[in-house]
Amino acid sequence: MKRNKIVILIFLGVAVIVSLTHGIFISSRKNIPRQSKVESLVNRESPSGTRRGASKFTSWPRNPFVSKLKEAKVQTRIVLNGIVWDAHKPVAMINDKVLAAGESFNDKITVVQIKPDRVI
Repeated sequence: MKRNKIVILIFLGVAVIVSLTHGIFISSRKNIPRQSKVESLVNRESPSGTRRGASKFTSWPRNPFVSKLKEAKVQTRIVLNGIVWDAHKPVAMINDKVLAAGESFNDKITVVQIKPDRVI
């Protein structure tokens, strides 16, 4: 009877160790950043190596069965990382760059005012 209990305890101990190591390896794989579906579609080249919509026949202007591509609007992603508030000279960290009021970011966005809870 004692021998059966020892065998069961050893079996359960091995199962626990296997389960823990499996959980550690699976959780470490989830932290790997993956490319989004949109980025993979944008970066993918056409299979034939030609421009999309171009015809293989030089006398034809374009392939009539392929829709025209619309120009995608490129948007600058703005991430407010933090605000260091000071009554005299507050600064904000936007996209890992430290900016004060009146400074510009990417030549498109200008920081007008920095408040304790938001940036304008």
